Amino acid sequence: MPARSIVIHLMTAAAAMAAIAMAVGCSSSADQMGAAAHPSATLATAATAKALAPTDRSQYRYLYAVYCNGRVDRLDLKSRTKTGSFQLSERSGEPPAVPVQSASTSFADSCQIRPAATGDMQDQAAGLVNLVAGDGTGAAADGRQSYRLLTFSLPGWTLLGTRDLGRFENGQPHMRRAKDGSLFAVHKADGDLRTQLTQQARAYAGGESLEDLRAEETSAGRVLLSYRLPGAQGLGFALSDRERALTVPLQALPGQSLAPGWRLAPGGRYVLLTLNKLVPMERDLQQLATTGEMRLYDAQGRQLATLNDARVAGPSMVLMPKEDMDRDTPRTAGHWLNIALTPDGLAVFADPLGNYHFVELGHVFGLDPVVGLDPDDYDSRLPGLVYAAQ
Repeated sequence: MPARSIVIHLMTAAAAMAAIAMAVGCSSSADQMGAAAHPSATLATAATAKALAPTDRSQYRYLYAVYCNGRVDRLDLKSRTKTGSFQLSERSGEPPAVPVQSASTSFADSCQIRPAATGDMQDQAAGLVNLVAGDGTGAAADGRQSYRLLTFSLPGWTLLGTRDLGRFENGQPHMRRAKDGSLFAVHKADGDLRTQLTQQARAYAGGESLEDLRAEETSAGRVLLSYRLPGAQGLGFALSDRERALTVPLQALPGQSLAPGWRLAPGGRYVLLTLNKLVPMERDLQQLATTGEMRLYDAQGRQLATLNDARVAGPSMVLMPKEDMDRDTPRTAGHWLNIALTPDGLAVFADPLGNYHFVELGHVFGLDPVVGLDPDDYDSRLPGLVYAAQ
């Protein structure tokens, strides 16, 4: 499951202004006009920028969940409540740079808007959010779609500027940082980074014997991988440490043939697995359901805790032939998905209607963001993550 995580740090006003220029890069005159149309945005960024240490956990008080349909939910992680929700189309100018979409969870073939996962802290330190957004027209006859880079300032999500990235196929482009600090788009073959990390983990001590190894998420030089359990139909999981060149399998789930949900914690030292079961339905269908049981593991593969929370138990998806699936059928409340592990040790669960539950795991995690390795989130349920102090 993909998990995209961007952490927002605030720094001095001068650094904030410099980062805005680098994020927007060498923009066209239209881009410059777009930024100039929001002079208060620049002032707001400078006024709210504060010199906070990288380890200051007050920067992780709030979590913004950015969904594929442009909905943004604001979560207060201290009070463990949802405090607001808005559509990016309302904050992205006229005409809106983010097209108006349905308020419900959409089932697009490709996610239309995501935080730009660059793997560095440059934008975060300036109190900025860079989003990659489709133009709303969908793919053309040649299979390509146009994408733009949108730069917002926090905490007001004020649009500072837009820049065309070009036309790409097979989903959103990846963003990279140039030497001058600006962002540019590349489109490598799907699974390129996943393949690289998988091959590395297989070559490390402990990884040679793991069958069908597959990298899933990475953080701070550690990689969460799945693999096929020998003589079983289920999945096992392992953590590889790139610095130590070591791959360590997690303790197996006894009697568990269904693949659990998984989430790597920020900093890469902990893994949370959420257990599933099959529930019979009419028409000989089966429904995948979460049991509410969670198991926490450390970087040595040891199980640290078993937790049970009935609030996040319930149906997840109906298993049926693809030709029988109705993509327009509304999703209902109670289909809980673990969308994030926060630095302060919460597992955040969401349903398609914008409801949330927070489960305390009893451990504090690192601050390094988690990068998911799936090329896209095709059912639009897993949001991009933006942490902030306000």
